[in-house]
Amino acid sequence: MFYTFDQNNPGGIFVIDDTSAVHVIIEADSASEANQIAKELGLYFHGSSLGIDCVLGGNRWEELWDGEIGTETPNIFGTEISEYACPWTPRGLTYCRVFFKSGEVDEYFLEERRIKPMLELIYSDGEKLVKTLH
Repeated sequence: MFYTFDQNNPGGIFVIDDTSAVHVIIEADSASEANQIAKELGLYFHGSSLGIDCVLGGNRWEELWDGEIGTETPNIFGTEISEYACPWTPRGLTYCRVFFKSGEVDEYFLEERRIKPMLELIYSDGEKLVKTLH
């Protein structure tokens, strides 16, 4: 099963580094195991009470509850990861990392191709406008 940790941004800042992203998804046999792996990766829980995160902004990461059931495939809010357009991550930065039991890690970046469908919805001649922007 896959368990998703969605990062909150206390202080208005997301942390994106070698193991962290706005969304971190972990393949594990249980929520407890996913929490343990998350901690080993550097995610932390109860940051507000520990003085790490802003009390007003809340905890950066929330621990999964023991009975939480994961998903069969990794996704973000029910959307396939490669189709999810993360609004908080600048182009070129990792918005999602998936950690598999095998040790493999998939990283997802915001790409320029996501601009095109949005422009086509706004402009009748979106294809011409996209070409003009490049």
